[in-house]
Amino acid sequence: MTKPKLRIVPLLNTADLSGGPISLSAGFSIRDVTGLLTPETFGLFKRTLSEEDLEALLAWDIGVVHEFRSGLVIGPEEVTSEYMMRFVIAALRWLQPTATTDTWFVQGFVSPKGPVRVQTFSAQAGAAITVPQFASRPQHIFLEDFEARCGLANPHAFGGVSAFLSGFERIVRDMTAGRDSYIPIVMATRLSEQAYLDFDPRLRLLKRVMALEALFSSDTTYGKKALVPRVQNSCTRA
Repeated sequence: MTKPKLRIVPLLNTADLSGGPISLSAGFSIRDVTGLLTPETFGLFKRTLSEEDLEALLAWDIGVVHEFRSGLVIGPEEVTSEYMMRFVIAALRWLQPTATTDTWFVQGFVSPKGPVRVQTFSAQAGAAITVPQFASRPQHIFLEDFEARCGLANPHAFGGVSAFLSGFERIVRDMTAGRDSYIPIVMATRLSEQAYLDFDPRLRLLKRVMALEALFSSDTTYGKKALVPRVQNSCTRA
């Protein structure tokens, strides 16, 4: 028997959410999760959290939320949610740079019992997250100077992610089925995310160029095969 479950990732460097939740598709939305998490949410896990980590978790306000259904054990639904969230967060950064990372999350069942009332997050009124999985520390994201100067991201700009979600669902189905065919957007996403995580600015630039290159590659021409001829052509035109 399946139950409602949530995966929540806090949106960092983001302005206040005005006008209520932003519904994307495929169970994803951008919502104000203030007060959703309480010390009781983490139960016995509180012993593994420092006071600082717990305070940071309880301070989440605007977040990306994925609603799905799952059984009592971790199964394919959790794997799909993790992959989908990874793609969604990457797409957010395509639309507007943000330090948000999918590695900082809380995931758990929604239960009619508990101290938190979250009517907007559940099919049932008066619900709480129980038995959570979570990562208590965000992964550091390197934003370039011009990206940092852009200021707080507008959460409504992230609504454009909806256009990608049907494609992401198809890609994730292939990935979970073990079909590892070359998909340009997957390679571009991986390289783009590596660029945000790399401390060396020269490598960040290189990987971003490689990410753009990957978008124009195919299942037969990619990597060095695609790059070298294009570099030669660029040098000839220069």
